Formats: sequence, C-alpha cells, structure tokens
Amino acid sequence: MDFGYFANVSNPGLVKPYGQILGEVRDLAVTIEDAGWDSIWFTEHHFGHEGFEVCPNAIMLCTDIAARTSRIRLGQAANIVTFWNP
Repeated sequence: MDFGYFANVSNPGLVKPYGQILGEVRDLAVTIEDAGWDSIWFTEHHFGHEGFEVCPNAIMLCTDIAARTSRIRLGQAANIVTFWNP
C-alpha cells in the first residue's frame, strides 16, 4: 500500500505572503518524504473566492518540489491543459 498526501495549498484571509506559503509547502514535501510517504499531490486553482489562489500552476510547483526531494512521487490532481499550450 502506498501513502500519498493531498496538499490543498491555501491562504485563507490572504494573511501570509506567497513566499512564506511556498516555503511551508517545500518544508512539507521534504518532511513527508523523510517520514516515508510515497507521494504528494497538488491541484491547479485559478480563481478563489478571495480573488487570489496560491497554486495556479501545479506543474511549476511540482518542478520546484522535485528540486528539493529525491524519492517521493509528485502528482497533479487536476490540470487545465488548455491554459498551458506550449
């Protein structure tokens, strides 16, 4: 059995700066890898009820996390493919 973590990155009330939230997500990914979890999952969100979303591009977030981890698998629960036409 594999264990994965669904990271629903959010910032209720917009009280934290984006850099702080990104740092917390990075720390979370490293921590769950060190704890032996198998994967971490993100999802793409664009328009929150407060007008700002923390994770508009799960592809780039996973790239950032991949640079800081070595074993854990990274997943994207949803991508809006038409937004990322090469």
